[in-house]
Amino acid sequence: MPMPDTNLLEHLRAALGDRYAIQRELGRGGMATVFLANDLKHDREIALKVLHPQVTATLGTERFLREIQIAAKLNHPHIVALYDSGEAGGILYFVMPYIAGESLRHRLKRHKKLEFDEAVNIIRDVASALHHAHGQGLIHRDIKPENILLHEGEAMVADFGIALALSAAGGERLTETGVALGTPEYMSPEQISAPGELDARSDVYSLGCVLYEMLTGESPYIGATAQAVLAKQLVDAVPSARRLRASISSGTDRALKRALAKAPVDRFRTVMEFVEALVAADTEPDESAPKSLAVLPFANLSADPENEYFSDGLTEEVIADLSKIDGIRVISKTSAMRLKAADKDLKAIGRELSVRYVLEGSVRKAGVNLRITAQLIDAVNDTQLWAEKYAGTVENMFDIQERVSRSIVSALRLKLSPREEEQIAQPRVRGLTGRFRRYLMGRYHWYRFTPDGVQKTKEYFEHALERDPAYAPAHVGLADAYLMLGGAPLNILPSSETIPLVKKAAAKAIELDPSNGDAYESLALAQCWFEGDWETARQTAIRGTEIDPNSGLAWTAYAHTHDVCGLRDDAARGTARLLELDPSSPVYHSVAAWIHAHARRYSYAHQLVRRARELEPRFPLAAFIEAEILLSQKDNAGALSVIAPWRDAMRDFDYGLAILAFTLARNGQRDDALRIATDLEEQCNLGRAAWSDVALVHLGLGSRDRALAFLQKASQQKPFGGVMTAYLAVHPLFDPLRHEPGFVDVLRALRLDSYAWADRSSPQSEQS
Repeated sequence: MPMPDTNLLEHLRAALGDRYAIQRELGRGGMATVFLANDLKHDREIALKVLHPQVTATLGTERFLREIQIAAKLNHPHIVALYDSGEAGGILYFVMPYIAGESLRHRLKRHKKLEFDEAVNIIRDVASALHHAHGQGLIHRDIKPENILLHEGEAMVADFGIALALSAAGGERLTETGVALGTPEYMSPEQISAPGELDARSDVYSLGCVLYEMLTGESPYIGATAQAVLAKQLVDAVPSARRLRASISSGTDRALKRALAKAPVDRFRTVMEFVEALVAADTEPDESAPKSLAVLPFANLSADPENEYFSDGLTEEVIADLSKIDGIRVISKTSAMRLKAADKDLKAIGRELSVRYVLEGSVRKAGVNLRITAQLIDAVNDTQLWAEKYAGTVENMFDIQERVSRSIVSALRLKLSPREEEQIAQPRVRGLTGRFRRYLMGRYHWYRFTPDGVQKTKEYFEHALERDPAYAPAHVGLADAYLMLGGAPLNILPSSETIPLVKKAAAKAIELDPSNGDAYESLALAQCWFEGDWETARQTAIRGTEIDPNSGLAWTAYAHTHDVCGLRDDAARGTARLLELDPSSPVYHSVAAWIHAHARRYSYAHQLVRRARELEPRFPLAAFIEAEILLSQKDNAGALSVIAPWRDAMRDFDYGLAILAFTLARNGQRDDALRIATDLEEQCNLGRAAWSDVALVHLGLGSRDRALAFLQKASQQKPFGGVMTAYLAVHPLFDPLRHEPGFVDVLRALRLDSYAWADRSSPQSEQS
């Protein structure tokens, strides 16, 4: 006879004590209780799941154990394996690995709704697991948030084969006890009416229910009782997810409705078809979404190719104007500049950037005379909405720019607020031809992201400010240049010299133009990376995004400062906004990858950084970050293959040198790693690198004591001189030191101890 539930733990220890050391209860569900235990034979933590006595009483034990063995044959990285099962003293149990993390249900309790990218990433992992099982002829039958476990940024499916085994062994007798085979909110209509005739499309339905809840915060069908929910699933029309979350695209809503179709024949045939539809929906323009526009770089038709800076400047000014308008989403200038001279049709550009409209044009400059053409295209329908030609001089270029912006507003039928009217009517500079030309040349070199280019950027901005000290955009550019030159990411000048200049230039830009969100980026990152003023930096970044919601630079600072503070969900929100504003920026994809890797979402982070490298194969920062992600997953050889081709590009990049040396050390090339560590020490003594970079190399060499000694020096270094120190609380490569008293002391000295990953990790998994 099964034992009373109150004595279950004691009975288990008596029955299974020779095999499993049972520690404590982890959680309880409708059919089972799960315990944390230690597998004595293999010395590993496991989750021991025990069926409730009333469930066990109705089952055919031999049939249940025979059926559950089907699940033991599944072998997939996103499936929680079945280690063991059996019967002991009237108790039916099965054994799984203990997953330290949380269930999707626990995450939804905390956040209610997830960002689209995170939700689809989870669905992709679950679908991969289901696709494998379906190929083995096994339907899960109980896909729900409780059975999806989140571990190190990836999703894993638990309880494969359990629902089938219970159904086969207990049948109607189990249902009569009041225990449901399946969960009403996620059961397909055929599972309700014909449970013996299920195929993969039943799991497609359940997966659709899970995605619906992740995006909207509630299940598709809600009722006061289980019977009411089941009745709605059979009778009510499939509800639109957009009624609860307007930002869901019409394509995503269509995919959800198809997955939730009443009849299996109307659904996707496989879970992978569902995933493909979601990915396609995320890239196709959404006609019902807020108006979205990409301003392509104006072509330089002048006889002198040196006038290209002028056409680029006009592009940037039009983007700046239109970005101030709330009713339109304008792709940031970095993505626009990447499309310069791109051999792509406008439909393809619209799909790539997820925009409905595209503005393209040309500039012909001869002396002081200008001839500008522009046309606005509906990229979905490939139709011209508006076109115009303008003639004038350099002196009235800004009048032309204003006319272009107003024409676009009119063509898109946007209504401007008084504030927006004023901002479009007031150009950022007027009648300052020489000064503006130097500013444009500065930004032209800035987009090269090379040491030589940044040096030239600084010089042009300084010349522009000599002509007009009240020109705010040049102050912003100068702050950006000093931030890069002083250690983020270059190490050309001592940060002790550059950071006061960064703060001075950014503060002056804000004083001159409080509406310029870009100015807050350099100020926030200087406060964060080089002063350790974490909360002030975070508030500065927030202020920048509030002032200018379309500033990619402000959102970059927002993502970084929240990441440093261990606020993973807010940091992810920042990266999501970055990728929305700049969907083809390799820089923003790399930033997003780095931040998601810090949250241990390695699978998604790897997707982002690989996309960055596709967008710009010559971008070394993306290679460094991909190597970090691989190192965090103990793929040392893979990291070396990624980073080795970039050794020569790291001469002026201390952080990249640290990652390279760490990688070499992990691959047995200790002498090379030590040489780099010595070079970095010299840079630290000159104030051009951070002692945390040196510490990382010694950690890679296996010397924890030396790593801690250098981290202690890093905690006293002012300014830090590099970005690594700021991320000590969250960076996965420092996990081996996470519980060392010396490391905790370092975090305390930096006032990062309350932000540490170990302190802010998710609760243990609900494997019930």
